[in-house]
Amino acid sequence: MAKEFSKSFYKSKAWKETRRYVYIRDKGLCQDCLSKGIITPGKEVHHIEHLTPDNMNDTNVTLGENNLRLLCKECHHKRHDKKESVEKGLAFNEYGELIKL
Repeated sequence: MAKEFSKSFYKSKAWKETRRYVYIRDKGLCQDCLSKGIITPGKEVHHIEHLTPDNMNDTNVTLGENNLRLLCKECHHKRHDKKESVEKGLAFNEYGELIKL
């Protein structure tokens, strides 16, 4: 779900056009799954460098094709859950156990 500072951006014509471009560029496939040899329909365009109030006016971040990739819902959630865990000082060790950084 979009954060308050980015809600209007996600409703913009520029975002909708860019999202469509990424979908076509990535041939409608989840790029994370594809890198593992799995064919999965992509549903969500992911910002590799996440949007923040400080970078919302940087079109290289918000609309730059090198910062965007198509993902399935599961892979998109995995990427966000991992980033949020690291921001909270948490990570998984080699045994899959949650540890504090």
